[in-house]
Amino acid sequence: VSHESGDGDLLLEKLGDTTATPLKASLPLSPLGPLQFGAISNDGRYLVLSTRTRAGVWDLRTGRRVALSRAVDSATFTPDDTLYAQLPSFGKEERAIWKFSFSPPTAAKVNYQPEYKDGTAMFLDSGVLQQWKPVKNSVVLVVHNVVDDTVLWSRTFVSGEPGHTSNMMPGQTILSMPISSDNAKEILKTEPELASHAAQIKNKDAGRVIQVIETATGKVLD
Repeated sequence: VSHESGDGDLLLEKLGDTTATPLKASLPLSPLGPLQFGAISNDGRYLVLSTRTRAGVWDLRTGRRVALSRAVDSATFTPDDTLYAQLPSFGKEERAIWKFSFSPPTAAKVNYQPEYKDGTAMFLDSGVLQQWKPVKNSVVLVVHNVVDDTVLWSRTFVSGEPGHTSNMMPGQTILSMPISSDNAKEILKTEPELASHAAQIKNKDAGRVIQVIETATGKVLD
């Protein structure tokens, strides 16, 4: 029987024989498959790339791969080049965030509060842990530091969770909400010029208020 080792080599074993040493074959490198995620450290030294099934980290000074794991769906580097990578669930392995250091090479699973483990309430995105918490008829966005889980900021959305996605600019999140929603109305109260433009839109359900925020601070950028 054949299967893949943790470092990508091909292992050949005889069924039922637990004592024999598997035969090992290193296959030639193939072209990199379609990318699902990528990020680079602040100093430009390390690069993490993930395909659908595998992820790796490369030292760009040497071109050497310094870490290999299963797929990553989000990751961020801290200023000291430590990598926090979110690995989605796979088989019996639960979704988890792993901390990778490279001088010397180490890897360890990070244990966060129970909310992270339920798979939906908290997730790594745009370099921070985002937690959307229902509170009566509203939703509170609580943003945590990925390193120590401390709360960086929070914001209440009075009419439920708005549409949100990561911006193409690193460290930014885009919020989107219908003009007719209470969330949008709260924003328009403090933005007279924007409110004037919104008033000219006849179909309020089709129009939307878009905000770009700095994810680490909650500051509205646009």
